[in-house]
Amino acid sequence: MGNIDRRILYLIALLVMTLPLFLKLPLPIADNKRSLDAFDAIEKVDQSKGNQVILLSVNFSPDTKGESLPQARAMVVHMLQRSKKFIIYTMSSTGVAGQQMVDDEAKAIAAELTKQGKPRAYGKDWANMGYKPASSPILEGMARNVPGFFTKDSRGTPVDQLPVMDNIKTADDIGMVIDVSPTASYELWIQALTSKFDIPLLLAPTSVMVPDTYPYLISGQAQGELRGVLGAAEYESLLVKNKMADQSSVGTRVMTSMAALNAYIMILIILGNVTYFRSLRKGEVTK
Repeated sequence: MGNIDRRILYLIALLVMTLPLFLKLPLPIADNKRSLDAFDAIEKVDQSKGNQVILLSVNFSPDTKGESLPQARAMVVHMLQRSKKFIIYTMSSTGVAGQQMVDDEAKAIAAELTKQGKPRAYGKDWANMGYKPASSPILEGMARNVPGFFTKDSRGTPVDQLPVMDNIKTADDIGMVIDVSPTASYELWIQALTSKFDIPLLLAPTSVMVPDTYPYLISGQAQGELRGVLGAAEYESLLVKNKMADQSSVGTRVMTSMAALNAYIMILIILGNVTYFRSLRKGEVTK
């Protein structure tokens, strides 16, 4: 091992890490209660009366795209497959780019479903409501008058011309809030909306933020969670099991890449130790 050029080891590591991103080598993903709770919560949103729209709060910027976008995409697949109407919104100026990424994913998913004979359309099944800064008083005002807060979408279309917003007047017409964010923006939703109006809240934080969410999950203030890119992979696995997707997507490929790299590092550690102890026995190195 000591005679191998380290550049070769780094090159192998690069190949081990990147190949799973391009090859379909799905890693078996075990079910997790929090991801399963999130899945079930979306399933239970009842929009049969024309209201109970799902509010997808997207507050991530390109620097956390690797974790946040697979989380959002997995839930968008679920909502479009089940015809659960949703609106995309960001309360962060840095979240506008992430919001547009999610909207673009929704367009691509809708186009694929339409080809399969399940027509989905912007304005009818979902809408991008753009960026509006938020605080507790502002969100409390939105709870009383949703069309007064979302007057038009990101394209400039008045809200009364968006069928997805028909019958959406107050917080009573919001069926769920989903917060996809690398920050604690979910605290604002809890303070101003979800706890006050008994609205289910799902969390999709980055991995480093997961421990901060435990008190809200344990207390029942949040009903489910996707834990970083692992949560995205778990959710994609649930979509496959429920025949809403043919194969796992980005989250699973990233997890496969990470698992392969970890396995490679473990192999190097084992081989390095074996080589070292053999050298000790031969007297080639001193303790």
